[in-house]
Amino acid sequence: MAKSSKKTRSAKREVAKKRNSKKHVAKRPARRKQAVLKAKAKTKRRSQRSPNPAPALRTLTQQIIVAASPQDVYDAYTDVTKHSEFTGSPATGSTAPGETMTAWDGHISAKTISLTPGRKIVQEWTTVEWPAGQPPSVLELLLEDHSGGTLLTMTHSAIPAAQAEGYRTGWTEHYWEPLKRYFSRQPEPNDAA
Repeated sequence: MAKSSKKTRSAKREVAKKRNSKKHVAKRPARRKQAVLKAKAKTKRRSQRSPNPAPALRTLTQQIIVAASPQDVYDAYTDVTKHSEFTGSPATGSTAPGETMTAWDGHISAKTISLTPGRKIVQEWTTVEWPAGQPPSVLELLLEDHSGGTLLTMTHSAIPAAQAEGYRTGWTEHYWEPLKRYFSRQPEPNDAA
């Protein structure tokens, strides 16, 4: 038994020598380096994938005909007093370029990008339900003469898809129908007493 015990100890020493040999030690760093390079490549691939994919965005386009001149429709939208009158809800602030207007008692916030009096309004637009970190949408209102009235074309782009249907119905119920009613109640210039 003594001989087999010596052989076992001898074999263990040989294994230990191999582990500590330069050849074996040299392989370890190479393996580690490969593992590190693989880990870095995996991390890089992950970082190239967006952890939060961009939300799906929608564009709404609506057209209405309003029984008023393009300038009158423009004024009703850009003058906060008239805006409050036709929507029936408070509007505050200014629609001057670079300024912000709020509507529907602060529910909507619109920063004016550009104005062409009587023709075009462009705003960055958000609501209190706007997703955190989401850039504002862009609202463009084009006003054109149309058979004694105005053809209003609204393009509302970069709307989060989950909110698009609500805005589609909201524009009709809270803006276009009240705007038409507002101008149907307005006396014609020749009707003034």
